[in-house]
Amino acid sequence: MRPERPETIVLFDGYCVICNAGIDMLLRADRRGVLRFGALQSPAGRRLSECYGLKADDPDTFYVVDAGRVYDKADAALAIARRLGGIWHATRLFGLLPKALRDRLYDVLARNRLRWFGARDSCRLPSAAEKARFLT
Repeated sequence: MRPERPETIVLFDGYCVICNAGIDMLLRADRRGVLRFGALQSPAGRRLSECYGLKADDPDTFYVVDAGRVYDKADAALAIARRLGGIWHATRLFGLLPKALRDRLYDVLARNRLRWFGARDSCRLPSAAEKARFLT
């Protein structure tokens, strides 16, 4: 089911250490609370993935669903930067690189992320303070 109100949802690999570190960083950076989060492997993440035709079982990227539009790879990171505003707008300069190059660089990181940074035994569970920011 698609969300009733436009919002920005970050769907990530709940087992990936670097993905979880990125979510921790975004929780700190998103002072206005414009982002919501969901592990692709969670029931809510799976439902949303199914709705948008995304890969939840073997994620090779993270996804951003922003007002019903889906972004992946480097474009997902740029969509987050747009929503965060402020100093994060500077990262939009990466958008000047050709999409093929941005995605190629992203693919190198994605292909090696588990080997370089490791994986968790279980998905990240939000703290009580973070719970409202995560899909249920």
